[in-house]
Amino acid sequence: MRRSLDMISRRGFTLVELLVVIAIIGVLVALLLPAIQAAREAARRTQCTNNLRNLSLGVLNYHDTTGHFPAPATVYNEKTEPLYGTRTFGSWTIDILPFIEQQALHDSFTISRLVRVSDSENFDARGTPLSVMRCPSDPKGDVLFTEDGGNWARGNYGLNAFQYWPNVGLNKVALGLPADAGSEMMAPYRDYNIGMGPFAIKGVAEPTMSIRRITDGTTNTIMLAEMRAGLSPRDRRGVWAMGLCGSSYHCRHASNGVNSPNSCGSGEDDVDGAAKIIEDIGRDTMRSECMDAAQVDSGQSGVRSLHPGGVFASLADGSVRFISDFVEPGSIGYGAYIGKASPADILPENFGVWQRLNISADSQIFEISSL
Repeated sequence: MRRSLDMISRRGFTLVELLVVIAIIGVLVALLLPAIQAAREAARRTQCTNNLRNLSLGVLNYHDTTGHFPAPATVYNEKTEPLYGTRTFGSWTIDILPFIEQQALHDSFTISRLVRVSDSENFDARGTPLSVMRCPSDPKGDVLFTEDGGNWARGNYGLNAFQYWPNVGLNKVALGLPADAGSEMMAPYRDYNIGMGPFAIKGVAEPTMSIRRITDGTTNTIMLAEMRAGLSPRDRRGVWAMGLCGSSYHCRHASNGVNSPNSCGSGEDDVDGAAKIIEDIGRDTMRSECMDAAQVDSGQSGVRSLHPGGVFASLADGSVRFISDFVEPGSIGYGAYIGKASPADILPENFGVWQRLNISADSQIFEISSL
């Protein structure tokens, strides 16, 4: 009987044995978690690549149908209308909706000089979440932008527009408008900073950018690049239906101190309402996220993503490439306002790989296949 009781009592684990087993399981979990995270990020990268490819095909099909690329934004009166806050402007994203199987959504937008963002016409349309516009690596893409009438859905891909200040003389030169003092001064710089074209002015100058103007070659010029969604509901960055720099297209993203992807300098994004973002989350958080912002007139946007090591970009031929954060930077200025550009801004030695990939007609060609 005693022997039987002894055998029964020895069937359990001792405390030491249990702790050893738990420790082993913990080690195994710790070893597996990075692999699981890596697998998830690989899946997210694949989805992001597919999104960019589909959007690129939409842009190219739009070009084949119209004879030109969609303008980054379409405004109605450059002299009197501000570029944010009051009117609903057209954007390249809205223009390509019929070419990404969203004809009904396109038709539900009312783009007019008479429609204000506070009006109800586009409330539902602009709040439509589109998976093709979203990179799954960016969790802030679920946060709607609540200013300017509210209900603005997010996106993570911006058109490579230009490197100059959006609403100055160079835009007039690019659109073929009559020259004034500003446009004459900026004329020498036109071909050194246009990516996929200037914005259009409805009834005055229609989009003019076409493939034949990409003299550096479609395989060497970025068409679309990633952008991160805003960090708070009052941060307008990454709003797909909003025709603003930093919302749906990039500008001055390879100049004026922004010399590489995921650049992390102070105030490199020019965002209308920057003070509200600082109030929402604090400047320290913005800087830690490499999303610091200043406010002048919504005129600068860095190319950024949450993929480790770089960003995805599609080229003007529709292919998609991953570009490292450590791509060779250059140093070109293109001052914020007319009168601040200098001859140094068009010197070849000041153009790094990042600048050459974003500028489509500067004749300073870098073949991305060599990266």
